[in-house]
Amino acid sequence: MKILSRILALLLFAQVVLSQEVDDGNELLNRPADRTYDIILESGYLKVGVYENFPPYSYKVDGEPRGIDIELGRRIAEEMGVEFKVHWIIPDENLGDDLRNNVWKGHYLAKQRLADVMLRVPYDKTYAYMQDSTGEYINEQVVLFGPYQQETTSIRWPRRSRQCVTVRSARSWVCGRR
Repeated sequence: MKILSRILALLLFAQVVLSQEVDDGNELLNRPADRTYDIILESGYLKVGVYENFPPYSYKVDGEPRGIDIELGRRIAEEMGVEFKVHWIIPDENLGDDLRNNVWKGHYLAKQRLADVMLRVPYDKTYAYMQDSTGEYINEQVVLFGPYQQETTSIRWPRRSRQCVTVRSARSWVCGRR
């Protein structure tokens, strides 16, 4: 029995050790998840999350970040008096996954690799205040705020009819942690 309890204790210890996050020495990537406004100012940088390869909003040209959201992120950092850093986001299966993995919790393989702010978050009021079966807000860990663009797509029929119908409208918002 003593041997079995020692083996179990060793396995528990190994699990605890192996579940610790690996610090690869990169201070920018490995940062605590609770970066408040004051901590951001103290650190001297703002890490802005943008979708990778999403022109004209965010993309790379010769390795340099470019696009509307990149310029907006730079402007936000400039107004705060801190350096702008890009956090490239590869889209996941849904927006909930993107918010969880890049804003409030982190990916299970790299929990501390988070953005301070995420841009180009599609928004609708229903999604922001969605509740689960117990009445808890599904997106309680993030705040969706600051609409900065509204897109509208229209279809126009041939000249004779002069009719135009809007078929899609979407807003993009800024998103941050609570």
